[in-house]
Amino acid sequence: MTVFEAKNPIDFSLDIYPSMFCNYNCSYCFAKSRLNKKYFDTHYYFNRIIDFVKFNSEFSFLIAILGGEPTLIKDFDLELERLCEVDNIKIVEIITNTSNLDKIIKNPKIIVTISPHIKYFNFEKTFNFLKSWDGVVNMNLPIDRIENILPHLDQYKQIAKLINGELNISPLSQLVGTEKYKEVMNFIFENFSIDRAKRNLNVDSFYINSELVPQSEYIKKLLNLQGKKCICEPDGFDIDEKLQLFWSCKDFTVLANLDIDYKYKISARNKIACDTSKCNLLCYAEFKRSFLI
Repeated sequence: MTVFEAKNPIDFSLDIYPSMFCNYNCSYCFAKSRLNKKYFDTHYYFNRIIDFVKFNSEFSFLIAILGGEPTLIKDFDLELERLCEVDNIKIVEIITNTSNLDKIIKNPKIIVTISPHIKYFNFEKTFNFLKSWDGVVNMNLPIDRIENILPHLDQYKQIAKLINGELNISPLSQLVGTEKYKEVMNFIFENFSIDRAKRNLNVDSFYINSELVPQSEYIKKLLNLQGKKCICEPDGFDIDEKLQLFWSCKDFTVLANLDIDYKYKISARNKIACDTSKCNLLCYAEFKRSFLI
């Protein structure tokens, strides 16, 4: 949690996907299989999000806009204004590949998370944006090979110095390979001065019983947890491009279809009791028990 988020406490987060169109083809994209060029009526999508949030007016929300690349949405700046005007939306986070930063408006509610892929990174454009941005900005920078980032290392260091929120730089085990993983980790710590104790949970390898385990192996081990009660107590939701509502813990049971009816009432801290049998990704309960690098 950033200082900004601490000063703006929320009850629930909403990860929304108003459009799955993207102009890049990043190797590490978690939504790569869902990307397409299909047109979505994003204005209608935002209407439904706003209706849903207002219907649950007793709660405060953080809206995280993902995709696809959200800044490519038609009239994105106007849609941001509409979200920021809703009283119980306290924070609007934009996760962007930095290709269209001029569409991001300045508003005290808005925080920006940049994820600049080395292949497409426009240093000058991003640097100028960060110099002029007076709000909170985070950065996610996955690294596949040291040799790929070396030609741009000084530029990334300059960008990192302007990050006043979370700085998450991590190797991708599926691209780095086990034999190079520790080498890349040491490179990151040496060049970006990241305190190991302060790294957030967005990493792709874990220590299990003092053994460094890539995420794919971690998931296999995780399957043995089925039948145990989940202690993750999710405090947020995902709303996909079809306006289907899910718990953010990746239990993919559809709670409601907001396209049909936005009047889904959230119960105060109504935590699910999941036996982990429906977990499709990492179980957040074990996430909390893991010792990160």
